[in-house]
Amino acid sequence: QVYRIIQEFLSNVIKHSKATNMLIYNRDTQSALSFILSDNGTGFNTTEVEKGMGLKNIDSRIKTINGLSKWKSETGKGTQLIIKIKTP
Repeated sequence: QVYRIIQEFLSNVIKHSKATNMLIYNRDTQSALSFILSDNGTGFNTTEVEKGMGLKNIDSRIKTINGLSKWKSETGKGTQLIIKIKTP
């Protein structure tokens, strides 16, 4: 599922963000596996945007693995998705 989440995020970056860079950062600790996906693209207002199928698919996949997520984005300042998956 994590692979598909990253794939969908990358697809959205390519299609919509006009970004020149994308960063994938992951951290594995005893309590959680975390990912930060970010780009330097056009960004969007997270409170005003109507989520399309890409964002809905990402959120749905995160829920299926009992993950927590937070979207951070501002128009003109890129987008960041933070995902945290607790490990047993």
